Parts: sequence; structure tokens; C-alpha cells
Amino acid sequence: MNDQVSISLISAVSGIVIAYIVNVAAKKVQQNRNKSQPKDRMEQMFDGYERLIKQKDVEDDRKVKTMKNLEQELTLTRQTVLRLEKALSDTQAELAESREENKELRALLHKMREEYKNVKEN
Repeated sequence: MNDQVSISLISAVSGIVIAYIVNVAAKKVQQNRNKSQPKDRMEQMFDGYERLIKQKDVEDDRKVKTMKNLEQELTLTRQTVLRLEKALSDTQAELAESREENKELRALLHKMREEYKNVKEN
């Protein structure tokens, strides 16, 4: 009887193992069939749209980087323009002051020449 119980147990365990192996193998075969089967047109279209969206995301990321670089350059350019405008304004003020001084000096020189002529004639 022990032999018959042992044989029954071995048969039961072997049956379970074989069933498990067959089940796993069947799943692998099914997965391979799904991979090898061509996708239908709608799935291909969806995959194509997904690739396009990913490409647009990459392009959008590139545009964001470009915009940030342009904003930095624009900020630097604005600062340069402000510095140049201030330098221009300062130079214009200096020029106006210098011209006024030259006008006064010419008037003084003219007055001195007149006085010298008057002194020389007398």
C-alpha cells in the first residue's frame, strides 16, 4: 500500500508540474504570437500619433530652451541700451555745458579785445 500511495503522490505532483509547465509555455507562445502578428491599422495610427506627440514634446522642450536663451540675451541687451542711453544723456549734458562755457569765453575774449583796442588807441 505504501508503494501505491507513493505512486499516487508522484503522479499527482507530476501532473501538477506538467500542468504548470504547459500553462507557462502556452502564455509564452501566446505572447510571441501577439508580437509577431501585425498590428491593425488603428493601432498603427495610434502608435504613429504617439511618436508625433513625442517629437512635438522634444521640439517644445527645445523651444523653451531657446526662449530662455533669448530672454537672457534680451535682458542683457536692454541693460546695455539703458547704459548707452545714460552715457548719451551725460555726454549731451556735458556738450551743452561745454558750448555754454565756450560762448561765455568767446564773449569774454571779444570784450578783452575791445578793451585792448580802446587802450591801444588812447
